[in-house]
Amino acid sequence: MGTILQDIRFGLRMLGKHRLATVVSILAFAVGIGANTAMFSVAEAFLLHPAPFENANRIVAMVDSRPQQNIDINGIAPATYFDWQKEVRSFDRLAAYAWQELNLSGDDHSQKVNAFRISANLFETLGVQPQLGRAFVRDALACRSRGPGVVSARAPRSARGSAGRATL
Repeated sequence: MGTILQDIRFGLRMLGKHRLATVVSILAFAVGIGANTAMFSVAEAFLLHPAPFENANRIVAMVDSRPQQNIDINGIAPATYFDWQKEVRSFDRLAAYAWQELNLSGDDHSQKVNAFRISANLFETLGVQPQLGRAFVRDALACRSRGPGVVSARAPRSARGSAGRATL
């Protein structure tokens, strides 16, 4: 036991004597531990836990790829989506979504929020239902210039209507 304590004291003396090497070693350990934690967190989230959708192994994301223009992933135009919806027979159903930033204005301030424009059948395609209320009804979408919306539980309180009427 005495030799272990002597070795520990000697190691601490050397670390104190060579401060630059100590700092570099500590930083290398910190970066290595952080990178390892990040990699295992991603692997655990995506590989070990299934997606929270019915038949998640049957869900496919389709994108437009144009290698001649050096475009790896390009969103699909609405006209292309509607053509595919009419003609494609290889899939049970097709749904579309597009990400965008919107300005949310409420009582006396506004803020940017992330939003998705989605097709009316996205919830049905993913096999999920809203926690409150109902999913979209096709007839309701046809008669409005501005369609109905779904607000996430993670959205700011003003987006959920508790601080007066909010407008997107």
